[in-house]
Amino acid sequence: MTGVTIIAVLGVSFVVIEELNIGANSTKFCISCHSMGAYVYEEFKKSKHYLNASGVRPECGGCHVSRRFWHAVWEHVKGTHDLIGEYSHDWSKPEIFEAKRPKMAENARLEMLAEDSHTCRECHKMEAIVPTRVRGQRAHEAAQKEGKTNCIACHYNLVHKEVPLSEAFTAAILRK
Repeated sequence: MTGVTIIAVLGVSFVVIEELNIGANSTKFCISCHSMGAYVYEEFKKSKHYLNASGVRPECGGCHVSRRFWHAVWEHVKGTHDLIGEYSHDWSKPEIFEAKRPKMAENARLEMLAEDSHTCRECHKMEAIVPTRVRGQRAHEAAQKEGKTNCIACHYNLVHKEVPLSEAFTAAILRK
């Protein structure tokens, strides 16, 4: 192959991968699996991320997949685990989903914590956030002073059904 051909193939590959990333980050794609559409999407539709005065509504990938290209590619590679899980369990029974929910929530929280809530920061700017409640204002002021501004450490039940904190997640927060 010539250098021009290699560059052309790499360029086309990059564009194709980016387009696949965009499609795979959409809510429509995510809820195409039975368990996401039947359980998680209904919770999302009741959340402030879905219903808010600003009219801004993130796609599933907006919170769960980084916009950074290689990070997004890696997230989708790891997503094959979810795909296998979707076909290896009978998600038509809510009790099966609920039994696995705590571990799924823990995994998502730990991932967001490890990434320093990067996906939150893609939309929310800490210095621009003005909580409406005094308690929230104090918490944000203290977090900024202490340099502990990892969103998921406090905001862990925002969008989906409430799930108690796991010991692993609590320990991870304390280490940060």
